[in-house]
Amino acid sequence: MREAVLERILTPPPGGRARREPGLVERAVALRAHVADADRLSTGERTLLAEWLDRIAAAR
Repeated sequence: MREAVLERILTPPPGGRARREPGLVERAVALRAHVADADRLSTGERTLLAEWLDRIAAAR
């Protein structure tokens, strides 16, 4: 059992990629978490960017 679990964890999936690239929704959620920290943007720009990212994230 232990060997089967280790093999499953340590063997890359077919195609050689160990991890899936994050998609658009995942990237929007990650960026949205930091919009408030974007002090180089005006309040209006942060608000608009947050609204756009929320729309993308809602597409889940």
